[in-house]
Amino acid sequence: MNKKQYNNVIEHTLKCEQSAQTDDCLATARAIFDNMGVALPQGDIKTVYETISTDNYMGWKPCTMQEAQEAANNGTAAIGISEDKIVVLSANDEEQPVTQTASVMTLDENTSAYAVDGLRYYAYSGGTTDTTEHRIFNSNYLINQVNANIVYPSGEKPGTENRAFYDPLFYRTVCGKSGASGTIKASGCGICCLAMYALYKSGQSNTNVNQYNAVKAATLYGTNNDADLKSSATYSFGGESITMAVTNSPDNELTSGNCCIFYIAGKHFVLVYGIDYSKTGTDKYLVADPDGGQLRTLTVAMTRRNVSANMSNITSKRVVR
Repeated sequence: MNKKQYNNVIEHTLKCEQSAQTDDCLATARAIFDNMGVALPQGDIKTVYETISTDNYMGWKPCTMQEAQEAANNGTAAIGISEDKIVVLSANDEEQPVTQTASVMTLDENTSAYAVDGLRYYAYSGGTTDTTEHRIFNSNYLINQVNANIVYPSGEKPGTENRAFYDPLFYRTVCGKSGASGTIKASGCGICCLAMYALYKSGQSNTNVNQYNAVKAATLYGTNNDADLKSSATYSFGGESITMAVTNSPDNELTSGNCCIFYIAGKHFVLVYGIDYSKTGTDKYLVADPDGGQLRTLTVAMTRRNVSANMSNITSKRVVR
């Protein structure tokens, strides 16, 4: 992941995870790293410190304070830790800063000596058997294309149907897609994939209002026919620029911290948010599936569509960043 995505996960966790809204620095660190797919040892803070200090736990490697901050600036998990304290290092990014607390900080010339007294520094270089990339996407950003609770905001309902995802007029009237005849429920999987990525990149959780706005924005950038995805496009949502393009190297894109959108046998789009190199074939791809709004493997998503779980049945691949 890049530093903006890294800071986005931290900031979202601090705002949305109850365990991160306390004075317990270890609980805060666990919540953040759980959302990144990064392992911390079990036990209290002293046990965690002693385990990581063996320099042999998962992907945690010792480094200097400067190296730890540089790792965070590059989107890599980094910490300062002692027997009674753990601090998650956030990236130095003026455009996407993180709220500074006793448990999360960016180290610079303004950091007090007291704040870092006694800390040893570690950066995460990847796990052992699980080298999943980009597991930061989680259920907070999922969209279910058949969600009947997504209703029109006041003043936007074009007809009698209040459920936006069930209404053909959402495409034709609200979004101006004159060639469309379907609904988000029936044919909006691609749009929902793009909208899920928009929620993630802009740091917005999947409240009903946010889902509606993200799906509407993605639809406006779609084609005129039931708002199918364009092969390439750039659009804005929540103050973020989002680019989509065809890719022949999805593994490299995922490893670099981007997401991909796969088209399964010309039937169904899924958002690929991670890759697990301990597995092979379609099993290694982690997807957010708008069919029910669930996190699955690509194998499961394909099987649900009665499609053989073979990469030859992925008929198009796009990267979103």
